[in-house]
Amino acid sequence: MAPEDTEADPDAVAPLAAALDAPEPSTRADALAELTSLAAAHPGRVADEASAIRDRLDDPDPSVRAAACRLVGTLGLAGAEDRLRDRRLDADPEVSEAARAALSRLDDPDAPTPDVTTDDPDDRARRRARRIRRPP
Repeated sequence: MAPEDTEADPDAVAPLAAALDAPEPSTRADALAELTSLAAAHPGRVADEASAIRDRLDDPDPSVRAAACRLVGTLGLAGAEDRLRDRRLDADPEVSEAARAALSRLDDPDAPTPDVTTDDPDDRARRRARRIRRPP
């Protein structure tokens, strides 16, 4: 899927999540990048795939690990801090930097988080977004 095809389509999350298990690293990295783009409009839907996203932090390919770090930071996913700390020491500098940035976002309560309004038609998205947001 091209980025313009998935940018605002919450139904794109399921096929992108399935692509996280693809054999080709580029497919996994592209899926994570697409999910990161989707997270701005539909954070709850993307956060539903938190476990699969966190698993990619340990992917054998560095481009996938870096993309996973960026998505974890974008969503503010709790429960990934230990893995992100490990990734700060990654042999690949892109992964190390992405992990540092993600940890910074998780540690900074003033870091911007994706917004979901109360008039969002997806009730699940509103509930998930409230859970992933850090308290003020």
